[in-house]
Amino acid sequence: MSPAQGFFHRSLRGRITWGVGLLMAALGLLLFVYLASLPYLLIPTAAQQVLVAPGPTSANGPPASSTPSLGPPLHLVAVAHHAQQRFWWYGLLGTLALVALATAWTYVLTGRFLRSLFRLQHTVNQLDVRNLPPRLPEFGPEEEVRDLTAAYNRFLARVREVLDAHQRFVADAAHELRSPLATLRIQTAVLRQGTDLTPAERAQLWQEVDATLSHMTRTLEGLLLLLRQPPPPDSWPTLAFDQLVRQVVRSMQPLAQARRITLQLDRAEAVWLRGEPRALQAVVRNLVDNALRYNDPGGAVHVRVYPQGPWAVLEVADSGWGILPEEQALVFQRFFRGQRAQAEDGSGLGLALVQTWVQHHQGQVDVRSTVGQGSVFTVRLPRLNPPPA
Repeated sequence: MSPAQGFFHRSLRGRITWGVGLLMAALGLLLFVYLASLPYLLIPTAAQQVLVAPGPTSANGPPASSTPSLGPPLHLVAVAHHAQQRFWWYGLLGTLALVALATAWTYVLTGRFLRSLFRLQHTVNQLDVRNLPPRLPEFGPEEEVRDLTAAYNRFLARVREVLDAHQRFVADAAHELRSPLATLRIQTAVLRQGTDLTPAERAQLWQEVDATLSHMTRTLEGLLLLLRQPPPPDSWPTLAFDQLVRQVVRSMQPLAQARRITLQLDRAEAVWLRGEPRALQAVVRNLVDNALRYNDPGGAVHVRVYPQGPWAVLEVADSGWGILPEEQALVFQRFFRGQRAQAEDGSGLGLALVQTWVQHHQGQVDVRSTVGQGSVFTVRLPRLNPPPA
């Protein structure tokens, strides 16, 4: 395929030009045939040949009669045929000129109309994934190009979100796993070289290795959950939020019993919303798990879910240790752990996950806490009103 053929087959500008050229050629051909037939359509049959006497120009027809006449000989002139020949030549030249002019003009116009698109293409080709701009500028007044630029900017924002999440994941993983890996290296070295360890000391070291590995596993799982992009909102199903909360509370009763803590669903009014089921289950599970983890044996955790104006409200209240006032603004940060929480095994990612998923659902989460009396975490999510039939 020649460069010219490739241009006309692959280029939008070339295809439009080629299409208009073919259309004009077809229309020109039809017009040409129509004009060529006009002499026979408009001139009556009886008048398509006329008798003329010789003049300055010779007649183009045969003699009108073989019988000698007294005057000048008369000749038949095929008027319609003569006119048709002129139409053929003039029409052919006019059609070719029209097709050439229309094709050239189309090529020029499409170049002007597509100039904004070419500029957008050039800008996109120059993008560097390591340094993405916040957004692309608008190119030209054309509505289609503006819509395309806006759609690309939305896509660019999602790409930047994913890249930022991956960069945070790498940075957080490197930061949080460095110390456990160093500890694990020391523990395994002691186990490998400690020939004089007693069985009890060796068993204790193995327990510490297991605890270190468990901590690393929870940290990686939490980071991967933070990295996971939820499905788009238009794919979320309609959920009975009270039923979802009831199921999670029921599934966590064995953990509450093992810790000797009362876990109770005090209020579960019917409330509906649109949401991603696994994410919302994780929100409830993390809040209840925190309430059980940072509590004392004999304590209690009370869960309530109810509608309030445009919101579906979830409350998880505990009678645990409480959070210091200066720490309450920090509890939703990644890897933050309060003073008393340091003694408990955890990754410090649970509440960060809760906040991330609640915000994905256009909701809010806050905490009220008093040291020594417990904490109340409140989640508000947009609800459906009225509920679905």
